[in-house]
Amino acid sequence: MLTAVAAVLVVGVVTACTGPAASEGGPSADPTGSATVTSSPPAATGTAVPTPTPTATGDQAEPTAPEATAPAPADGTAVGVVLTSSGWSSATDAAEVTGYVTVVEEGGTCTARLTRGDVVVDVAQEALPDATTTSCGTISVPHSRLTSGRWSAEIRYDSPASAGASERVEISVP
Repeated sequence: MLTAVAAVLVVGVVTACTGPAASEGGPSADPTGSATVTSSPPAATGTAVPTPTPTATGDQAEPTAPEATAPAPADGTAVGVVLTSSGWSSATDAAEVTGYVTVVEEGGTCTARLTRGDVVVDVAQEALPDATTTSCGTISVPHSRLTSGRWSAEIRYDSPASAGASERVEISVP
């Protein structure tokens, strides 16, 4: 009788440690000793997960909610442009702005526009689509095109389908 109770306990412990049987969707052993596990991915709940907004430090701008300030093309759409960082880079001897556009599309151009009084300096580069936005990357405006002082900076975006501009920030040029 004691042997029968011990056998039941051993079987119960082994079953509890190994989980459900292969016929119940659990692991199944093959002759080589490896296991195959089957599982279902979690069901989507439809709940959005908020994305944290980066916070800049120093002379950099804090990203703000996308707001299109440039006019959209006659047949296009106004889109949000977010300036994520800005400031003076001693390493590149340039004013730099970084940002993205709130749509995914090809064929657009991002332009860093720096303004001081009546002086306007534009530097443009190709915008590149990624998974969820269109990246402007970092746009550098060389020191040789700027004078010392405080400049107003923004990123403008133009494509055949849409246009927009970021909020303006100030950059100090040494």
